Amino acid sequence: MPWFLGLRSARYGWVQEKFNPPSDFTHPDRFGWMDAALSAHPHGLSITSLEVWHALLGRQSTDQQPHAFFAFRNPTTFMSKVDPDWQWVFDFEYRLPTDAIPDTVASQYQRNDKCNLYRRDLDLITEQIKQSADKGQSVWFEYDPAETPIVKETGRLPNGKRFGTGTVQGLDFFAQQVFSMLFTAIDKEYPAYDTPIDTFTLQAVEHELLARSLAPTFVGREAQLETLQKLVLEPVAENGNGPVMVHGPDGVGKSALLAQLVYRLPAAQIAVVKHFVGANASSFAATETLTRLCVALARASPSSVRSSSLAILGSQTSIQRRTASSKMNPTLWHCS
Repeated sequence: MPWFLGLRSARYGWVQEKFNPPSDFTHPDRFGWMDAALSAHPHGLSITSLEVWHALLGRQSTDQQPHAFFAFRNPTTFMSKVDPDWQWVFDFEYRLPTDAIPDTVASQYQRNDKCNLYRRDLDLITEQIKQSADKGQSVWFEYDPAETPIVKETGRLPNGKRFGTGTVQGLDFFAQQVFSMLFTAIDKEYPAYDTPIDTFTLQAVEHELLARSLAPTFVGREAQLETLQKLVLEPVAENGNGPVMVHGPDGVGKSALLAQLVYRLPAAQIAVVKHFVGANASSFAATETLTRLCVALARASPSSVRSSSLAILGSQTSIQRRTASSKMNPTLWHCS
């Protein structure tokens, strides 16, 4: 699971009052947490708070290490450094219709009957974040920028409403804390190996990482994917299904297509060996490539190898010619 870093301040954020149900999305199972969030906040919820629900409050986490981190900017000391005429840039942005606001900044706040509800939500979510930290589910710290923030007007409407940006300075402590939190979390989740990693295992990791980076870039071409899946999964012909070549111009997405195919195949039924030319220096050499494929297949589940074996090769013409005699079923490669 990825890590989440939330920056918390006095602002609540834009409030969305109507939401699509999870069933409207391609992967409704990823949005089950929204029901609990909307039930807890029937009057609406800010996008910023939704992010916290998605990353922390709405998750039934079994993680041994926290993945959600939060930095709270001290509102009292921070706002004392800001010119009162510009505090609206950083301040809680809602006010009740009956609230008294200085004329010079009255147009900068949104008057809303739900102002107190939004403020309560802001405080409640802050408290929930800190309670989750007590349970080891998150980590948080408070920081106070060391320097006076810089504010700049970027526009003004005829009614006097101003638009501006604020630049927070003096964040050395903030940077150190964020680095420390994330480094500690990553180090615990991915500890250093106590024993050396053999060459073939290391190469497998390098090809896996490249496949993971390519797969998300793939879009469309479902027909081609279905054709390849059928070819790979259908019973082996008596003389073998033979190699398959995926060809196309440079940059059309051949590697992404094969990377996407990898993650759509049933891992329990087929042994997949991923090899992308360019993943490392040895990936360009035909002899080393064939050696690696043989070792990888030998290490795979025997039942999977007997059922079907698939090698995903990158584009390198010399490798393809020499691999054509391979008896693997089937071998997929692409070329430019």
